[in-house]
Amino acid sequence: MTAATDVGLVGATIADRYELVELLGRGGMGDVYRALDRELDDAVALKIVRDEVARIPGVLARFRAEVKLARRVTHNNVARTFELGHADGLTFFTMELVQGVSLADRLTRGAIPVGEALAVAAALCDALAAAHAVGVIHRDLKPANVLLADDGRVVLTDFGVATLVAADDVVSSGTPRYMAPEQARGEAATPAVDVYALGLVLYEMVTGTPAFVGGVGTVLDAKQDPSWAPTGLAAIEPGLRAIIARAIAVAPAERWPDVGRLAQALGAEPQVASSGASRVGAASGRDLPTAVILPPRADGDAGYLIYGLQDELLRRLSRRARLRLLRRGQPEGTPGVVNVELAGGERATITAWVAGRADLVTVTAPLEVDALVAAAELASRLVATTVGAGAERGVDDPPLPAAARGLLWRGRDLGRIDGVSRLAAHAEFAAAAALAPRDPRIMAGLAIGEVRAAFFSEPTDPQQMVRAEAYATAAITAAPHEAEAQLAYGRVRFHSGDAVAAAGHFRAAIARAPYLAEAHEWLGRLLLEAGFLVDGMARVRDVLDMDPGLEMPRWDLARAYALEGQWAEYEAHVAELERRGASLAVRYASRLRTAGWRGDLAEVAMIRREIDRSAAGPLFERNLILAVTDAMLHGQWAAMRDRVVATITASGAGSSRRRAFLGQLVAEASAGFGDLDTAATMLAFAVEHGLIDRHWLERCPSLARLRGDPRYPPLHRVVVERADAILDALYGDHAARATADTLLVSTDRS
Repeated sequence: MTAATDVGLVGATIADRYELVELLGRGGMGDVYRALDRELDDAVALKIVRDEVARIPGVLARFRAEVKLARRVTHNNVARTFELGHADGLTFFTMELVQGVSLADRLTRGAIPVGEALAVAAALCDALAAAHAVGVIHRDLKPANVLLADDGRVVLTDFGVATLVAADDVVSSGTPRYMAPEQARGEAATPAVDVYALGLVLYEMVTGTPAFVGGVGTVLDAKQDPSWAPTGLAAIEPGLRAIIARAIAVAPAERWPDVGRLAQALGAEPQVASSGASRVGAASGRDLPTAVILPPRADGDAGYLIYGLQDELLRRLSRRARLRLLRRGQPEGTPGVVNVELAGGERATITAWVAGRADLVTVTAPLEVDALVAAAELASRLVATTVGAGAERGVDDPPLPAAARGLLWRGRDLGRIDGVSRLAAHAEFAAAAALAPRDPRIMAGLAIGEVRAAFFSEPTDPQQMVRAEAYATAAITAAPHEAEAQLAYGRVRFHSGDAVAAAGHFRAAIARAPYLAEAHEWLGRLLLEAGFLVDGMARVRDVLDMDPGLEMPRWDLARAYALEGQWAEYEAHVAELERRGASLAVRYASRLRTAGWRGDLAEVAMIRREIDRSAAGPLFERNLILAVTDAMLHGQWAAMRDRVVATITASGAGSSRRRAFLGQLVAEASAGFGDLDTAATMLAFAVEHGLIDRHWLERCPSLARLRGDPRYPPLHRVVVERADAILDALYGDHAARATADTLLVSTDRS
């Protein structure tokens, strides 16, 4: 998108969420801005719909339904549609922000080389195939809705926008030059209209001129003439000419039956291997003052102090007005970006520098809690001055004794590691609570500790979730502005089986502290399980950029690749985890599970021997895992099934999330053994306890036979509804959505 010549509403904040940073362009439907989503710490494209369009009776209701459906399209070649809202007297919707130029802008310079044009068309076929698979038809495919992104992608935008018109307004309901003949006649749109439009776009790319020219009446009349052909068609190479001619046939039945078949035909053209489409345009835009906080270099027993220093610095920087905190590094030499790195040694050091400038800011402090807090405050002011950021906003932190703060930092640091260390973190939070019993940050830590125990500890205690609820409620009631309080309450809700409420709280935590890795981690995990892989993987990768030492997000990515059958990527992530010394407990359980998915009994036997050699080591649900493993190796499932099921369904067996997870394990194991009755029973048990794992449900190889069982569809439907509700909680209708602030108490984020 290219910048417009004036600023419009730049500087305004819409719906107390979207800060308008730059006017990108103007069109017949409204103005498009680059905006900062302060609640999810993401840059988005925000389009403000013109009043005359928004007032058309019924149009917003139709578009709202289309947006909800379009959000199911998660593909790298599709700009995701997020939210339709009305606030501050404005109707708006948000989409993924794609930096680049439109295909229409590129075509002003003439035809595109055939190889590049074929690569663009192939990418558009992939995008449309993903949309058609979930029942979404674009209806307004044209060069202006195709972006050639700086990152090399070809991205299709504006899904659903064609519904923002009156039903009887034929000229406006699609662009006449690219609409299909049946669309011009007012007939219901089918995927064939997108095939037709794509054929016209491909023709225009290789010839440099539109297929249809002239007034609206002339264009619409020509579309109904079976003998009509674009004037430049005869000059195109015969093979490609035939592909285009079939795509733009007047009768839908004479076109390619779907975009998949069109893609196959394009793939047979030798020039499609060209990758030149990835760099046919570039765009630039004005950026907010930006700081990149690099992962700290902290080793040894004092490492938790450096992570604590980072927390304090990030807390202060995140409150600065007009300051963007990036979750990943910028290319070397990016102008105007301040890089900040923390390191430990005999003293703590904070270093800040801007590429291309000779000045360097360095702050040092002894490894003492109060001195580190003071250093974070000084560094925050220096960074803000360096990039021209504003003053701090929000509520000051309550005072906290140095000893309690040190215990808090140590507990958080332990919580970054594996499940066993995370359980040990609870003791640090408890010691901190003895010194500062009402501090909301400590209460949040205790809540998360109880949640972890309710999932990992054996045996579990039914009071763990009761205590977690009490601690989290105390934290969020006392300090709803604290990101840690929102995160803790979200964790409690998630482990209580209410993922929709959890999503709202994770979003609120990110809004208050965009660099809080654990909030992004849990939101990414939620999105992955709900089946929104593009968004989920992007967020989990961001988490690993923020804190490369985290273990569980890497397992999340590995599992997602395994479920997609991308085993090379899975093995690469597992190898990296093993290189980093991943905990044996998680490693054994995860590798056994994926070996079962692949039916790799040799791998199962090898891991079983490793477990025997480390008998004293921790293993999540050891008895269950060993029972299932032995059944796989020795065919003992019938003998142990009833005992396994009774153990899983016993009352008080941990949090709802733990019980749902155990239900998943037994469901996939029993389905793999051909025991569909037990598989269906355990899947129902998991759904009863809040299962949202649509990705696993639809892709786990062990469940293949169960998916053909009549008991599967109603359970699948419940999980799909929950998954969609999660996305609604993040990007639902603004005026109606429940937010983390309204669930308990309102807050002032001004």
